[in-house]
Amino acid sequence: MRTAFLASVALASVALWACGDSGTTSTTTGSGGSGSGTGGSASSTGGAGTGGASTATTTTNGSGGATGTGGATGTGGGATCPPDPQDSACAACGKANCCQQVTDCEGDPTCAACMACVATATDPSTCLNTDCDLSNGPTAALVACSQGSCNNECFGGQNVCDPQAGDGACQQCIKGPSAQNGCCDELTTCSSDPECVQCLGCVSMNSPIMCVQNGTCSFTDPETSAFLQCGQTNCATACGG
Repeated sequence: MRTAFLASVALASVALWACGDSGTTSTTTGSGGSGSGTGGSASSTGGAGTGGASTATTTTNGSGGATGTGGATGTGGGATCPPDPQDSACAACGKANCCQQVTDCEGDPTCAACMACVATATDPSTCLNTDCDLSNGPTAALVACSQGSCNNECFGGQNVCDPQAGDGACQQCIKGPSAQNGCCDELTTCSSDPECVQCLGCVSMNSPIMCVQNGTCSFTDPETSAFLQCGQTNCATACGG
């Protein structure tokens, strides 16, 4: 089943990085220390002999000092996303809260292709069917982080359970209040969990059974398990499963 709520979550999340500079990686290395010892010296003076013998003097050189060990190499720094005056509230929030995720995304060809598509497409929603694969780990991680940390800045506080035009029976059931046999609570929690977002991405293009079998949807992840169980219990008929 292709779920419409995925579009609202994924598109707004990925668009976060089309409106500001991306992160860079900074690495620092500590300089090595050094040390050297100074050779000591020792001398002895012979006493005067009886009968006017000349005084004898001997000198012995001390042993050299030990060479100091080199200093330890410093550890590298983590990802950094410096602020830019041109950043929107969405981009600034993302840099502050999801820097590692966007850095990882840039280093992943699949996720980077999604970011590039959203930044250049006339209709970014088309990217969800072409270049944006939410079943990809780095893409799902970026979506989950921006949804969980920057909802107000990037989504205007919109809830993933808010109805949208075109919602079918399955989407309406999933978005429905959990207290009324819907799965809104589970969907909200799922949308901020990378593993669960990956599962949503797989389910949007394949059957849930296949996504469970190939490991993309894992019942060992609490958020994914809760969402799948709710969908099966409350929305199986509406979702045709």
